[in-house]
Amino acid sequence: MPTGQTTHTLYVADNRKGDLPGEVTMVNTSICNGFVSSGCHQVFPTSYIGRSPRLVALDHEAGALYVTDRGSAAVSVLRTADCNSEVTKGCPALAPELAVGSKPVGLAVDEATGTVYVANTVSGTMSVLKVA
Repeated sequence: MPTGQTTHTLYVADNRKGDLPGEVTMVNTSICNGFVSSGCHQVFPTSYIGRSPRLVALDHEAGALYVTDRGSAAVSVLRTADCNSEVTKGCPALAPELAVGSKPVGLAVDEATGTVYVANTVSGTMSVLKVA
């Protein structure tokens, strides 16, 4: 679960709806952490993403959050500058998706090259996305 340091946001993929569109919950870590728990009982903002979300990776350089959508064969993308625990004006009704192989199960970001790597289960392939 990656954390945006400048926005004090912990991004958590929520797959409780199974193969339906999921959510990313954005926890404000300045009021909910191991030392300060006063804000932990509030309802945190969410953004809808693709079906059956699993893994989350944050690209600090590009200001983007990537979430594997196992049921959509895609990766959802959120812009973290205006979609975080403190600012939600840029959170889309449904996050845009980038197509990848079937049932993505691995996710990594190379911030130096602006590349996202996605391992796909069914095809045994890796999708390489140039996003920056």
